Amino acid sequence: MNSASASSSVRQSRRRLAGELAFVIAFWVAANLIAFRIIDLYERNADCTQYGLPFEVAMKFEDRKAPLVDLKYGDRKFARYELLAPLKQEFGRRYPLILYLHGLGERGDDNVRQLRSLPALLASDAYRERYPCYLVAPQCSMAAGWWFVRNRQPGATFPDELDAVCEILNHVIKTCAVDVDRIYVIGFSMGGYGAWELACRCPDRFAAVIPVAGGGSIDRAELLRETTIWAIHGAADDVVSPAGSRDMIAAIRAAGGTPHYSELAGVGHGVWEPVFRDSHELLDWLFQQKRRSVLGDTSAS
Repeated sequence: MNSASASSSVRQSRRRLAGELAFVIAFWVAANLIAFRIIDLYERNADCTQYGLPFEVAMKFEDRKAPLVDLKYGDRKFARYELLAPLKQEFGRRYPLILYLHGLGERGDDNVRQLRSLPALLASDAYRERYPCYLVAPQCSMAAGWWFVRNRQPGATFPDELDAVCEILNHVIKTCAVDVDRIYVIGFSMGGYGAWELACRCPDRFAAVIPVAGGGSIDRAELLRETTIWAIHGAADDVVSPAGSRDMIAAIRAAGGTPHYSELAGVGHGVWEPVFRDSHELLDWLFQQKRRSVLGDTSAS
């Protein structure tokens, strides 16, 4: 064998060895990805069982991460959230988005338990057929304790969970076909407080806000004079007093706004069920709303 043939044989052997090695590495990576996926599914199923959420409901949602690149978040590099996409998406069409802020009992780091109330209902095929939209469900961590703390501590400038929620919204808008003129906020209990607060921080961003069984800062009610709002509270709520909603509605009206308010007689803290599960009135109204800056309308819808 001459030197040229020997050199060609060596190159072929090296290429064959490199190909075999690449195959082994690819197989190893794929096997690990499958193993990690199986572990994730097992843990998600265990969480669903623990929190009373059907596994098939949770699997309709996508576990996502929004990057937190601002230095103000310190070592926290991302914010996790759950995303439910429209059941059927048409090319070129943009869809409304509902941001859901959960209550105190759904706090945690599992990114599952916040789905067990309103998100689980809206994930049913019947609701997805009737209301094609994106549903975004972040989870407030136990460490944070509350959707917002900055405005509860005078002079504080540090970021809180609502700042991370805004980053999540930005991430969804960049990566999904969202109609930015039809972004809605629904918050329940602690999330009702969060919905009032988020509306105060970004009064021009949302087409409509539905705070359920919450309360807000009446000294900032003037900020919501032009915001489309429908607040809900149970008259028999012994967890969060309906005075919180009544006072906010009164303050907004005193400032010249015309928000909607429904107080359900004989209904306690679980007021979200009769207004969302037993009736379509509120959601039918919600999906008719657009940002007033787009409509050029300063009157209540």
